[in-house]
Amino acid sequence: MFLQFELWKECPNNCSFCYNKGIPFKRDKIKSMQFIKEKLLNEETNFYDKIGFIMGEAFSGQLRTLEEHDLFYELINILIDKLNQNKINQVYITASLIYKELNNWFEFCNYLNKNNVLDRFLICTSYDIVGRFDGLKLSLWKNTITKTKESFPNINFHVEMILTEMFLQAVLNREFNIKAFENKYACRIDYIVPFLGYGKIYKTKQEMQNKIPNFFPKRETFYKFLQYVYSNNIFTLDDLHSFLNINLHSDKTYFSLDDKAFIEKENRHVNENKKYYTEDIKGGYIDSDIHPREDVETFINLIGG
Repeated sequence: MFLQFELWKECPNNCSFCYNKGIPFKRDKIKSMQFIKEKLLNEETNFYDKIGFIMGEAFSGQLRTLEEHDLFYELINILIDKLNQNKINQVYITASLIYKELNNWFEFCNYLNKNNVLDRFLICTSYDIVGRFDGLKLSLWKNTITKTKESFPNINFHVEMILTEMFLQAVLNREFNIKAFENKYACRIDYIVPFLGYGKIYKTKQEMQNKIPNFFPKRETFYKFLQYVYSNNIFTLDDLHSFLNINLHSDKTYFSLDDKAFIEKENRHVNENKKYYTEDIKGGYIDSDIHPREDVETFINLIGG
């Protein structure tokens, strides 16, 4: 069972496709963390073996005051205690790794390492070939992940990539090698489908596609991608079963659409049912409203899996 909290949306990176784009950063970080602390100390968390913190960013100046800094580490201490008591077995933390200064990030890594739990935290970062990086940001990301691995060899990275048309084409044209990337950065890649986001800057997929060309994939391209990764042993049958599988999402999440009030979403992986948080948030293909996971399941059936 997986419990997830969104601490805040604040992030300096301003990715062109960010699902929080257009939402002003209003979260009172102290109140947010106090709310989460209360939840973590509640017996409710005893039903979960995994806990995750998602946020815009926490390690590039977002913890501006000593109170914010200390309260954040109080939350981390609660998670460490739960790990040590075997009440949970893993913690997920999001981090962009796009850092000019590594002090805050390395403080966090050192803290986990000193408490002998570094390998029980999964660091969730992101990499995309369109919309996320300019030359400097990409250089910073590569520098951070490389230096982190050098200093903390047992750290675990999970890299999320958006299944844009440009990404799918790059894989099909052998311009992006999935296995080589995973080997180079000693990470596992997981994938998400592109969608409009909560900021509602764009009203339709086509409007967003006009601003960010090749963001939403064509259904035909996606199906070619499935055939390619399976026939070339890039994805195993087990990989396909977990690929875009909604059942692997958090069982319960506390998040916000306006960066102010918390929304509690119970049974997220069941209620989404191959959809998004709300009916008016669309995603997936540019030329179809079918969720890509449905095509994954069709493909698995065709290959006899």
